[in-house]
Amino acid sequence: MEQAFYAEYAQAEQNHWWFAARRRILEGVLRKCLKPPANDRSVLEVGTGTGHLGQMLSRYGWFVGSDLNWTALEYAKHRLLRLVAARLEQLPFSDAAFDAIFACDVLEHVRDDASALAELRRVCHPKGCLILTVPAFDWLWSPHDEINHHHRRYTRRRLSIALGQAGWRIQRMSYFNTFLFAPIALARLFSARHAGRARSDLARPIPHALSRVLEAIFASERALLARWNLPIGVSLLAVASPHEAAPDKTDDERF
Repeated sequence: MEQAFYAEYAQAEQNHWWFAARRRILEGVLRKCLKPPANDRSVLEVGTGTGHLGQMLSRYGWFVGSDLNWTALEYAKHRLLRLVAARLEQLPFSDAAFDAIFACDVLEHVRDDASALAELRRVCHPKGCLILTVPAFDWLWSPHDEINHHHRRYTRRRLSIALGQAGWRIQRMSYFNTFLFAPIALARLFSARHAGRARSDLARPIPHALSRVLEAIFASERALLARWNLPIGVSLLAVASPHEAAPDKTDDERF
């Protein structure tokens, strides 16, 4: 991400409708994957950014946030107790150290996503889980991706292959941000064709009332994702476990 955008990003993580709704959706997925909070559970978030998602995740165990960018960590230290500066491909943790790992909108920032997924597999406990989200569909590429230094966007097939090759067993995969897919896609395609000065999606002013409506629409997908996988969306969600670990329940039973 461009350094100049971190102050904007820190503010957006707290107030922007997209971040607020995503936290609600991810917590719903999290509660399906983990038993009630346990003091002996270790939780890692890679790409913790400015720390707002980590605040929610820290309620589910002994939490560590990791990020490569020192500017992001300066913001995050006001919200999180344990932070580590590290590359995703070279994490300073022992094998099988974490019961749950979160990589939310971070994999697209890494040039070698195969190495990153293999490293996450190394530090995950054999009975642990990985929850990750990535942006979907290369044809939705826009100035927002350029500002955030994205290398790619994903399809189900692309992410499935990358996870499988890195030793992950996919428990579920679903698109999300489905209800708003059409207007967001149109806005992305328009911005790509009329690109002037690169601009983040987060910089677009939105009236407060509209922001509340957008958050409610997006967050309402939490109930659907509790039961079904969605066929299309702006983002893609995956839940995976180390390949040799036998699942406690079938996919239908878990979700």
